Amino acid sequence: EKQVFCGDTVAALALLGSDPSELAHHAGDVVQLLTDPNENVRCAAADSLVALEASALAPHASGLVDCLNHRNPAVSTTAAAALLHFAKTASSEARERNHANVVCQFRSKRGDSLLHLAARFGWSEVAASIATQFRARLTDVANCDAETALHVAAREGHLDICLVLVGCGARENPRNIRGHVPLTIAKKHGHDRVVEFLASRANLETVRGGTGDAFDEAMRDNRAVLAVVWHTIPLPGRLAKGVGAFHSLLAITVGEKEESSHTYVLEKAAVDRSERIDGDDNDDADDNEGKNRPLNGVLNGVHISHWHEVANNVVNLPRAELTGEDVAGHFDATEDDKGGQGSTSTSTITMRSLRAIALATGPYDLVSSNCHHAALRVFNACAVPNRRQRTIPNLMHVKLAGTLRHIGIDVARSGQSRSFNSALPPPASPPPNVYGATTRGQALVIETSVLV
Repeated sequence: EKQVFCGDTVAALALLGSDPSELAHHAGDVVQLLTDPNENVRCAAADSLVALEASALAPHASGLVDCLNHRNPAVSTTAAAALLHFAKTASSEARERNHANVVCQFRSKRGDSLLHLAARFGWSEVAASIATQFRARLTDVANCDAETALHVAAREGHLDICLVLVGCGARENPRNIRGHVPLTIAKKHGHDRVVEFLASRANLETVRGGTGDAFDEAMRDNRAVLAVVWHTIPLPGRLAKGVGAFHSLLAITVGEKEESSHTYVLEKAAVDRSERIDGDDNDDADDNEGKNRPLNGVLNGVHISHWHEVANNVVNLPRAELTGEDVAGHFDATEDDKGGQGSTSTSTITMRSLRAIALATGPYDLVSSNCHHAALRVFNACAVPNRRQRTIPNLMHVKLAGTLRHIGIDVARSGQSRSFNSALPPPASPPPNVYGATTRGQALVIETSVLV
């Protein structure tokens, strides 16, 4: 399309010097003037673009993408800067003014969304803002090559953006038009850190973060707790990712001092193998080389693993953390926390005592005693009063869980099985409200989506 002011420098500069409210009506002309032969006009156009609101520029922003490959390097550089400004402004307007369409409806001629562009150019801030606001509405959008933003980030080697996308629920193995998944693309382009991250995600357990094989070591470790970090990891399954469902786990560091410390992971999960009580060593020698062998020490779904096995799968910012003076030296443990009933005693905080608290939440129950309930009780047992958490993640799902259970639909999945049980037991009673935890309206977390 012919530029309205092409070759008319005086008219072009007059337009570009207009008030921003007037410029909004000529946003398309301003974009076109980025390619004007006159350098002064191009510079004025770049300045004018910064003054435009994203909502005014949005219908013409794909023109900026067209300029990225302009034969004049100055034009492509200016277009990239203008596009970044537009992306930042658009994500900000979407958040502050509820202008979601400015972000969600943007597409370049090849079908790229703003999230694709952020992944291409390494705009970490923009990617984080857009992905956290819109999640499944944009994280899995594909362009004309059937590529999602994760494909693009993997190709460019932007590990930070890969972390953000996966943390916001992006599908990890979508295939592009050539049948390639992001991991394959990262390998082809030699981005080792991205390869390491995406490969580690392929090994993530569906019901827990760690392997649960650190029980024996943790029970022998009597060192005091130095730090506790409450992490969440996105659950697999399109529905779970779409609603932002997470699995909770605690990274617990113990030691005499930080130089000689070790970090364990404590989490509660729906187990996919027979549970074993402490001291039960009756392994079946003919259990297919141990594939179905129960984990030692697993009771009520409580698993203890090593942090180094889990770290690569933790991509979200911590929900809460305790270090230094935030960590209580002792806690008041009732006999309920030890598995019995009776008086209250003061106990040193160790992995053994924290496991006892997790066990006291009872058998795993999706509605009343899931991973978040256990994490909340254990975290608060380690915290000084003013650092205790009062709520758990995914509270908004609680009524849905109860409703589905009462009509005979079980949204929990143990291991790889999917269950739509017609005869379900009544919900378990909620665990006691201890350590300042608010358990009113016990929360559902769709631990693993079965509605996919």
